[in-house]
Amino acid sequence: KFEVIDSGTIEGLTNSRATSLFEDSRGAVWIGHDTGDLTCCSDGKFRPVPRAPSWSGGTISGICADAAGDVWAANLRGVCVRLRDGLVVPPLPEQAEEPSVSPQLLLDRQNRLLLIRNGYVATVTATGCRRVDFQTTDTRPYYARVAAARAGGLWVPASGRVRRWTGESWQDDLGPYPWGEAFVMTMHESSSGRLFVGTLERGLFIHDPALGWMNLTQTNGLPQDWV
Repeated sequence: KFEVIDSGTIEGLTNSRATSLFEDSRGAVWIGHDTGDLTCCSDGKFRPVPRAPSWSGGTISGICADAAGDVWAANLRGVCVRLRDGLVVPPLPEQAEEPSVSPQLLLDRQNRLLLIRNGYVATVTATGCRRVDFQTTDTRPYYARVAAARAGGLWVPASGRVRRWTGESWQDDLGPYPWGEAFVMTMHESSSGRLFVGTLERGLFIHDPALGWMNLTQTNGLPQDWV
């Protein structure tokens, strides 16, 4: 069953406006709030996470752990903070411009912590961010979202096509965007090998290795077309 959990009834929950969620390898659930606050739920108990003194705050748009298991959070500006010690890492200058959507923070299958913001992809390390080069010839490539690929590398919608980047070359070309000019909001490859792509106006697109692309919208089951 579903149970409503809010700050008015649960001790230790910072507030009821959750903007991001992440479960770490130990089963603890980290909750980011629109106030820049963080809450951790472990062993059924909620506790507020102290804010780093050098952290600029703002809505938490992403939470993820790096290869060492350290949990990081990113705000809407793309500024990342390592929760263990409060280390703050700013985005690349080109990522720091105003975005059209919230940044993305994820760990790929090469154990790189990635920040996607303003159409650029960068690895996040303790020494700073470093841009990921997809070796494109486009004058201004734009990467709205990427997803970790089970076969290795990243699923990347770019230059009008959906392909898998291995770190050295493009593989597994899934063809042109079936969603046209709609903006990609989120991506995920499931354990069954299906690639899910949520869009701003065209609903959910699912690529099945055997069946190809499928589309779910308000016409066939979704409550709305904004995923």
